[in-house]
Amino acid sequence: MPASSLRGGRDGGRATTPEQRSAYGESFTRMQQMLKALHEAGVRVVAGTDGSALLYSRELELYVEAGIPAADVLYIATLGAARVMNEDATSGSIAAGKRADMVLIDGNPLERMSDIRRTVLTVKGGTIYQATALARASGLVLTHQTGDEE
Repeated sequence: MPASSLRGGRDGGRATTPEQRSAYGESFTRMQQMLKALHEAGVRVVAGTDGSALLYSRELELYVEAGIPAADVLYIATLGAARVMNEDATSGSIAAGKRADMVLIDGNPLERMSDIRRTVLTVKGGTIYQATALARASGLVLTHQTGDEE
């Protein structure tokens, strides 16, 4: 079982003693080392989370922190995932005849993976969605009566 599942079943998943905090930190380091070793061995890794979609960005950042090159992480999240699902003929990269679902990012995730959190717009099924409008509609951005954003 994943370490987080075991911990959650035992005591809610939170370290409550200094010993647990130390052990959990060591376990996390070992998991990152294993992830990097699997990648280096050519094992196909697929990014994804059973939690909030907002956690996906953090997962990709953690892959880079584990030592996987940013270009490889972007491949894992795009064409690599499409290939694992046998969907690479229709998705996973930008090419004629493929679905045109994509995001525009303000930044360069090859230099700083956290830039993937700076989405400007999303194209899904031919419809363009502005990130600020989506954030406002979902309550992630508060707008005062003056129109100023927090």
